[in-house]
This record gives sequence, C-alpha cells and structure tokens, in this order.
Amino acid sequence: MGRIRELLKLPSAEPMYVLNILDYSDFKSYRWYGLAVLPALKLVGGNVEWSGYPAEMLHGEAQCQSILVVRYPSHKHFIRMIANPYYAAINKIREKAVSRFEGAFSEGVTGHGDNLHRKRKLLVLHFNSEAPKAAFKQAETMLKPLGAEPLLSISQYLALELMPRPKPTDPNPLTYKRNMFFAVDEVSDELRASLNVLAADLGDCRIGIYKSANPKAYMPGQPVPAYAQ
Repeated sequence: MGRIRELLKLPSAEPMYVLNILDYSDFKSYRWYGLAVLPALKLVGGNVEWSGYPAEMLHGEAQCQSILVVRYPSHKHFIRMIANPYYAAINKIREKAVSRFEGAFSEGVTGHGDNLHRKRKLLVLHFNSEAPKAAFKQAETMLKPLGAEPLLSISQYLALELMPRPKPTDPNPLTYKRNMFFAVDEVSDELRASLNVLAADLGDCRIGIYKSANPKAYMPGQPVPAYAQ
C-alpha cells in the first residue's frame, strides 16, 4: 500500500496505456480472470483496445504468447482499480493463470489507438531507445509509404513496480519500453527489406505480425487456442 500511495502522488499522462506481455500457465483460468476483471476495469474507465498473438516474427523471436493493450484515463485510475479489495481477490486467479507477465504505464507519443479494435492484423515494433520520438518518426517515415498505417506509438512512463521482489507472475517492467503499432494487409518484399534496415538502426528489437484474438476464445468452455497452449 505504501508503493500505491507513492504512485498516486506522481503526475500522470492522460490517457495512459498498459501493454500486457503474457505467457500462460493455465489459459482456462485466465478466461475466468478476464470475465471477473471487466467490472473493475469499467468502473475506473479502462478499456481493452486490442488483444492478439504473434502470428509471424519478422525480426527476433516472439517474446510472449499474447499481448493486450489496455487504455485508462490515467495511471491513477489503474491504481484505484488494483487497490479495490475485489481486485485483490480476483488477482489470485490471474497469478494462477499466467507464468510470466510484463506491464508498464506507457504514454501515447503518436496516434491515439482509436482504431486498434477494428484491426485484425498489426505490425508491432518492440525496441528500446533514448530518443523514442525520433525513432517513432523514423519508423513512420520508412514504413507508411509501403502500406503500414501508423496507429499508435507508446513509450514506458512508469514501471508497474508494486512488489519489492516481483515473481514472474507479478508486474515486471517491459523488456522493450518503446512499442509501435501499424495496421497492415500484406507484408510485401519491400516492407520486409525496410524492416530489416530499420531493425539494424534500432538495435536490439523484436518485430512481428500479430493477429487479433477471437473473443470467443476467452469464453469458458471453448477450445483452448493454439497460441495459448
């Protein structure tokens, strides 16, 4: 609770995004967590903008089984959600359901993500940079003419460091603090070539095509999707 009080005193970007990087240990349990957390999420004005899984990696290996992009009015709204005793109870389900979790408060740098939920396929860049705005601009300048529509760029603002010695299932800081989302239809040879050049400029990074998850996959009783097995 002391850490929560500290976070509540800090200034906040508005809106605030939380990128969830997830590996599952029990996807069936995660379904129940997903259903249970929705009331708490909606109570503070949060919304899941997009969820999906890596379908093809264009540079580097996949770092997770799935990702979620959740938007909150500010990081203080998120803190109020997790301080709710109801959330403390259902969080035990999440801890059982995941084997690894990364997440951080991230501010929007370019775009607003308003159209994320409409997209079935995303090109996602994960990287680190001391000059994220310049890196985002470079990526947009290189990729937009090749059919990649820039939707949202987010940069880590605050780590979700709530525990002094976090377990893998606790919130851990993002490995890649800069993340950029593009809508794509096809990945042409020209786009692949430009991504190779961009990856060399960015250094350590992961670039992949992610497909949106079928909402029915998160309903209890449905078959577990291949990406979550």
